[in-house]
Amino acid sequence: MKTEWLYFPNHPRCNNYGAVRKYIILAEKALGKHLPSKSNIHHIDGNTLNNLNSNLIICEDIGYHKLLHKRTRSYIATGNPDLSFCPQCNSWKKIDEFAGNRPGWCKPCHSKKQSEYKRNKFKVYRGIP
Repeated sequence: MKTEWLYFPNHPRCNNYGAVRKYIILAEKALGKHLPSKSNIHHIDGNTLNNLNSNLIICEDIGYHKLLHKRTRSYIATGNPDLSFCPQCNSWKKIDEFAGNRPGWCKPCHSKKQSEYKRNKFKVYRGIP
């Protein structure tokens, strides 16, 4: 799916050809000023060609934009935006079960992998096959 471009050669976000994505221009028009440099535009329905004001969210940075996508995927898959997927155990769990460990893995999976790593490291250190 291709995005639409408009020719604005003096715009702060124009590319080398003087073009700016249409949804950026529309969001700025609704806001009444240029967007901050780190801001990002999120399309609620995921369709970058649907540039209705009701479909656009101005995100403060890319991190917030990624969070919206993550919560949308979770909501579509489970009906609950507060869950996160652990690819190691193939299950959806509460977000607080992921805090403070390897990103993307739940605490039990992280602990299991950490134990395996320590066992293997010990075997290599001791010369055990």
